[in-house]
Amino acid sequence: MSWPVPISSQRMADNDFSLRIDTPEMPVLLRSLHKIANRILAGLVLCGLLIASAMLMPYQQGLGLTGFIVAAGFGLYLVVTILFTDRHE
Repeated sequence: MSWPVPISSQRMADNDFSLRIDTPEMPVLLRSLHKIANRILAGLVLCGLLIASAMLMPYQQGLGLTGFIVAAGFGLYLVVTILFTDRHE
């Protein structure tokens, strides 16, 4: 679909030029990127919780241990949900 240059440049000058791009796989790609971003964010939160718990251990062992237990539960929940949701898709 090639137009002569004067017609296409006249359409551009008249602000009547359009370009259409078909992306049939874009929703699937965006869904996958959203899932990846959520997993990265959950991993960063888990990492922060582990680091904070490790830093608390010398000063307040009870709070540090609670942080480790919460991080373990969150990590286990994250792994289980990733395994089950990826299997069903």
